[in-house]
Amino acid sequence: MKFYSKIDNESKIEPSIIFLITSHHPPCQLNRTWRLNVSGHKIFICTRCFGQYIGIGLGILLILLGFEISELAGAILFFGFLPLPATLDWTTQTVMGRESKNTLRIMTGFLFGVSIGAFLGAIFRFNLRALLFALPMYSIYIGSVLWLFYGSNIMEDYLAPYEQYLSSSSDSQEPTKRPPKTGGKG
Repeated sequence: MKFYSKIDNESKIEPSIIFLITSHHPPCQLNRTWRLNVSGHKIFICTRCFGQYIGIGLGILLILLGFEISELAGAILFFGFLPLPATLDWTTQTVMGRESKNTLRIMTGFLFGVSIGAFLGAIFRFNLRALLFALPMYSIYIGSVLWLFYGSNIMEDYLAPYEQYLSSSSDSQEPTKRPPKTGGKG
């Protein structure tokens, strides 16, 4: 039994919230996911998120085992540079139409995940200094991406496949009719 396999775009997937939560991609972008076969059920998982989950675990583990981000250089590495590859890969893929590879998505997701894990670990250990380093750096990342999306017409193009996917699910669902009531008190 295969535990996971790469998915092609031709798969027929029924629209569901669970599908979008785990894959983050409409069926036309399943090349950006892996399929996990769990007890005969197909679960599609975003490859970048898969890397992030592993990285988050490692980042939290590092902090809980005593690694401390107390110097500016360490903070710049963890909160400034580690998220950069994932941000650049995702942004150039989204904005420029470049198609990334799943191996690159996993690696960049892993680096970003280590950063997120270190941030969460700093929260768990009440490391205020690391948090004060992280918040401005993360704010710059988030602000830059939001500025890029909302300062241009990219958002409409980005959301179009999702809207098409979700509208196909609502078009295919027919309203259910209730059976007529029989008997009883009126």
